[in-house]
Amino acid sequence: MKRMSKLLLMALMMVTVSMVTFAQNAEQKNKRNLERKPGAQKERITPEQFAERQARSIASTLAFDDATTTRFVETFCNYRKELIALKGKDKKQPKAEAAPQAQGEKPEARKPRMEKKERTEAETKEMLEGRFEMNQKMLDLRKKYYKEYSKFLSQKQIERVYDLEKKQADKFVRARKGRQCDFKNCKRQGQQSCGPQRPVQQ
Repeated sequence: MKRMSKLLLMALMMVTVSMVTFAQNAEQKNKRNLERKPGAQKERITPEQFAERQARSIASTLAFDDATTTRFVETFCNYRKELIALKGKDKKQPKAEAAPQAQGEKPEARKPRMEKKERTEAETKEMLEGRFEMNQKMLDLRKKYYKEYSKFLSQKQIERVYDLEKKQADKFVRARKGRQCDFKNCKRQGQQSCGPQRPVQQ
């Protein structure tokens, strides 16, 4: 009888320990799932950090030595910093469009974006010349840093740098478009998550 009681007590203890362990594992799993939700806040990296990661990835792919890697990362990051500043200047619009809202008017009162057919010849000419000017500035910047790269990289290495930079940019654009499409589909369907749906068991 005593032996049976001991066995029952041991079995009860094992069941209790198993239940506690299972509950802890379930709690940890729920916590991880909450962190993975689409609406959860994710740490966003700065453009400078992104440029440095991109530069180190390129340097690793091309197997630069430590000294070349250090110099390349510094040069690449300076280039991206100047490029971002240049694009930022181009995006700045005259404050006339923002004035109505600043003065208290409703957003609906703002003028809609001008379509191509609504532009006059003079406005179209100004827009095209602005594009040419911007493209020329970007080309000048690229030539400037091509000369900097030429001080410590071979011409074939520079060509590979440009190829890898373009591939990374294309990959980033595709991923961004994919996320935007998923978000639009979810919004259209009224879903909170676009993750894979489990089949309903019948």
